[in-house]
Amino acid sequence: MTNLGSLKIGDPVMINDINRGWSRRTVSKVGHKYVHAGDQKFDIATGRVADQYGHAHAYTLSQWEHIEAVEKARKALRGLGLTVERGTSEEAVLRMVDLLKPMLDAKVG
Repeated sequence: MTNLGSLKIGDPVMINDINRGWSRRTVSKVGHKYVHAGDQKFDIATGRVADQYGHAHAYTLSQWEHIEAVEKARKALRGLGLTVERGTSEEAVLRMVDLLKPMLDAKVG
């Protein structure tokens, strides 16, 4: 679950919009319920855009870095011919990559 409660005005956020992909924006306003970035406002508790469609999500930079690390790990596992089952936790995916690091390094080298 995304929580944007730590954001302040001027902080960068990463927006993932299913129609536009990733973009980096700056927080312009922080209220009790919403964080504003660019021309959109996002629910502080969920990170979901507050519009009638809900196609965008906001993430702090550390949350985005974690998402990127997990995606990179999944890609590395697919490169070894391994499939990660749906429902496998992100932490488990990252641990698998750590355990298989020697194989990954050998494949790259």
